[in-house]
Amino acid sequence: QRPRNYGVQVGLFQYESNALYLQEQLQDLGYTVQVRKEGPYYAVIVGIEPTLEMATSLQQRLREMGYDTLIVTV
Repeated sequence: QRPRNYGVQVGLFQYESNALYLQEQLQDLGYTVQVRKEGPYYAVIVGIEPTLEMATSLQQRLREMGYDTLIVTV
C-alpha cells in the first residue's frame, strides 16, 4: 500500500488554462504544484506533505496569502 501524502487545494477551475496560470504563479514562489483533473474541473494542489500536520502548516501559510484552501490526499 502506497503511503498517503497530503496537499492543499487552492483552486478548482473549469478551464485548464486558468489552473495552469495559478500553477505557474505558485511555482514562481517556490511551491511544488500539480494540476489534477477532477471530473469536469481542474484542481490546483500545492505540496506533497507526508503528514497531516505539515499539510495544515502549509494550508495556514496559503490562507495568509489569501487563498481558499482544502487539504486533500495526493
